Amino acid sequence: MSYASFSIFALVCYIYLFLALLASQKNRLIFSFLILLVDMILWTGGSFAMRMCFGPSTSFWFDVSLIGLIFMPYVFYNFISEFIGKKDEKIRRFWLYISIILNVLNYTTHVFLEAPEMIMLHNDVVFIYHFTWHIYIVIGICIICALQIVYNVYCCVKNGDRMLYQFTPILAGISILLLGHGLIMLDIFKGIPLDILSGIINALLLFYALYKKHLFNLKLLVSKRNCYAISAIITILLFSNYLVPLRNFIVQHFSYYLDPMILVFIIFMFVFVCIQTLLKRFIDQIFIKEEKQQADYLKSFSDHVRNTLSVYEIAQDICEIITETLGVHRVYVCMQEGNHQDYHIIYGNASLERQNFTFQVDNPIVEELKEKKDCLLYDDFKRSLNYRSMWENEKQLLEHLQIECIVPLIEDELIGMVLLTKKLKNQYTYEDMKFLSSVASISTIALKNSRLYEMVYQEAISDEMTGLLNRKYFYKQFEELFTQKGKECTLTLILVSLDDVRLYNQLYGTKEGDKAIMKAAQIMQKTMPDTAIISRLSGKEFAILLPECSLQTARDLAENVRYQLANANNDQDDFALRSVTGSFGIASIPLLASNPKQLEEYANQALYQAKRRGKNQVVIYNEETKSSMQTQKDSKDKENIYSEYAEMIYALTATIDTKDHYTFTHSKNVAYYACELAYAIGLKEDVVEIIREAALLHDIGKIGIREDILNKQGKLTSEEYEIMKGHVENSIGIIRYLPSLDYVIPVVISHHERWDGRGYPRGISKEDIPIGGRILCVADSFDAMTSKRSYKESFTLEYAIKELKNQAGKQFDPQLAEVFVRLLESGHIKLQVEQREKNHSTD
Repeated sequence: MSYASFSIFALVCYIYLFLALLASQKNRLIFSFLILLVDMILWTGGSFAMRMCFGPSTSFWFDVSLIGLIFMPYVFYNFISEFIGKKDEKIRRFWLYISIILNVLNYTTHVFLEAPEMIMLHNDVVFIYHFTWHIYIVIGICIICALQIVYNVYCCVKNGDRMLYQFTPILAGISILLLGHGLIMLDIFKGIPLDILSGIINALLLFYALYKKHLFNLKLLVSKRNCYAISAIITILLFSNYLVPLRNFIVQHFSYYLDPMILVFIIFMFVFVCIQTLLKRFIDQIFIKEEKQQADYLKSFSDHVRNTLSVYEIAQDICEIITETLGVHRVYVCMQEGNHQDYHIIYGNASLERQNFTFQVDNPIVEELKEKKDCLLYDDFKRSLNYRSMWENEKQLLEHLQIECIVPLIEDELIGMVLLTKKLKNQYTYEDMKFLSSVASISTIALKNSRLYEMVYQEAISDEMTGLLNRKYFYKQFEELFTQKGKECTLTLILVSLDDVRLYNQLYGTKEGDKAIMKAAQIMQKTMPDTAIISRLSGKEFAILLPECSLQTARDLAENVRYQLANANNDQDDFALRSVTGSFGIASIPLLASNPKQLEEYANQALYQAKRRGKNQVVIYNEETKSSMQTQKDSKDKENIYSEYAEMIYALTATIDTKDHYTFTHSKNVAYYACELAYAIGLKEDVVEIIREAALLHDIGKIGIREDILNKQGKLTSEEYEIMKGHVENSIGIIRYLPSLDYVIPVVISHHERWDGRGYPRGISKEDIPIGGRILCVADSFDAMTSKRSYKESFTLEYAIKELKNQAGKQFDPQLAEVFVRLLESGHIKLQVEQREKNHSTD
């Protein structure tokens, strides 16, 4: 019996696999398998040439075959390392050098294995190998390499990088290969090419392992190139059996007309072309039609999503193409939304079964998709270590959704994923994975473009700070809504103005002021219904449009927002100063107002009344509001505003005078000293006027201090001193309810701050203290020193000047103290204490 056919069959199998993989997408793993196939081709090709006794000699082809055999440990180690993703270049090079050394030694000395002996058995050539103990050196090296391979696989499985089932075909193939080479050393199997047979089985098992990893398409086995190979093999096999009878038939009947060999060649080519044509048509019917259909679907899908700028519509198209093409039962599209890093289900083709489910950014599935950047079969993922780190409720939900495949939408970053349930027929194949990858690639680009468009569009219609609608788009929405609903619809408008924002900015800086505005916007968004249209009209002005909302409901909502605003900072130590309240004006269509312009005008009038009534309240526009507004002037200049409240200021200070005689005259004295100092350093008239008003009001908060503390004869206790310090906050609390005079608050609140930062209530220092506050500090302290108090006599002018100089750079601004001393010494500022004593003597 001739065993050359075994070598032919093995060689054809290796070449066939090699040609198939050449057409696949290359990566390091595919390359390593191609190298393994080349080594197998050397081995089996040399064996085939040797058994066929091709030239130059059987010894030459034996050496070629043995080169492939000795290199086998290295190529197997290289392939397995790539399969498990092990980075061990040094060890790979070690096995490469060992293989080269063994080959050189055997080629020059044949120390390990000599060429086989050829004998004739039943008219067939049989090759008998004679083994010596040296062969066990090669076998030992192969066993060591095999053990290292098994150890690497064990470590990989133990660490959870791969599961054992993925290695079953590989381990089986290696075991069969080793068994085949071991058996030929036994006398009973001498001459039988079990090594060749085991090599064929091993190669097929490795090929199967790669296919299970979805690294190539089985259709590559029936590619155009392989169709020619199959046709040639079938034709050769046919002619190998019928060549002699055919030649005899031609010689007998046609030798007079044409050379028999030419006619045999013509018949051979004709049969080859016929077989190749029939085979190609058969394959086209099976595969190409389906591929063309998928290609048409992809082209239609690509054209449609390319012209779509809606994320929702693209997600809908993704579900449709996957459902129609692959027959998937349900499809869910998950995306990152806004500034959120987590992935939410934004669309599913089974609306009744859609789940409110979120993949957090650190979810093991997300991490797996980012690492692999390819389709993930859920059954494969369940066998990985990452699956074990998932929460049980996440596993249960995925099981409930019956998810079988997850497709990443990824380019530079993972922007989303597509969850697929089971197919109506069959399982997911490599062809399905390839199709899904194409869909994902097209979808990712389209989704990134649509998200970019939506981001730009959102920026165009939104306020940058708060994220609410901007003024322009709000009025556009307002008009559109009024046009759609008609004049008979109910539209309620709430205008909101935050109180004392300018003061807040002056006290804590614009950064803190911006935070307060953003917090107010968040409160409105959380409180108002989903149908509300909320906008930031200007710095501290907001508008809320409520369709089909009654005035009472709008009032309740506004009161809720007002309450939350007033208590937003109640966890702060300086809550009394940090409070940012809101004033609300409400009007409605069709009650009184009949169009958007009139509605806004009436809401503005209501808001103005809320401000006039003391802020931090909600006012609904009605006829009384309308009548009140018609009697008021549209605007007043600064001088008139002060004159309107001058009587109130003096009334308040006079009230204090009944509790503390010192305060009333003290405020006027401080106003005089402060104005003179302000003029001396070159401040403008309007700034000096602010400082004068602040000086008159700076101690107005003492109206809330007990008389026993105000008029105490001795030194205040620490507890009483803390109460006395509260007069600053009391002053602010009173002034903020004097409309149009809240601009004096930064000066008033700062008159007890010190240059060295040891003052109160905020403990600020140097230039952080407003200039008006620094001026009041000097004027207030000077008048306190030169005035008679319940607990002390007045100090002399010389003593006061000395203290001003000593405290310059500590309590006082050094430059202001220097100027004030110079004004005193030159007589430009007159001491006011005599006037006070005169006033009290007349009392």
